[in-house]
Amino acid sequence: MDDGKFNVLLEPAKKDRTLHARVTADEHAAIERAAEGAGMTVSSFFRSLNLEGAGVRPMLTGDDRLVMAALLEDMRMIGINLNQVARALNSGR
Repeated sequence: MDDGKFNVLLEPAKKDRTLHARVTADEHAAIERAAEGAGMTVSSFFRSLNLEGAGVRPMLTGDDRLVMAALLEDMRMIGINLNQVARALNSGR
């Protein structure tokens, strides 16, 4: 289930629907350059922008999701350490 939050470890659902948008040749070239700059296919770039604009989820590449997962783990470890410090302080150590 996708509730619009970061689902960094889940595999994406099968994409079985198509959306069409008409653009000029210059717009298409700009979209291709932007997608390439983001390390994404035009399809995934376009999908990410549309979903982000609809407030569904942020524009993240696979690499971004890996970084987010690593950051989440780091934050979890910091929380554990902070909890240990609080327990030590509260016990008078």
